[in-house]
Amino acid sequence: FAAIIYAINNVRLAGDKNPIGFINPAVRFRSASHDITNGSNRGCGSAGFSAVEGRDPVTIVGTPDFSKLLKV
Repeated sequence: FAAIIYAINNVRLAGDKNPIGFINPAVRFRSASHDITNGSNRGCGSAGFSAVEGRDPVTIVGTPDFSKLLKV
């Protein structure tokens, strides 16, 4: 994820824009990520959490979509 943010900052700086800065508000945009709806993080003798549609404890906001994050 850090490499994606680094690449986005490079594109922004090359286009005379400011770097992203504090990233939390930007990654909360559901439209800039792929929702993970299948799978879980079972292990260590526990059932863990299952991925579901929308926000969940496994991936929080899903996986980043580079092209969409460039627009945020």
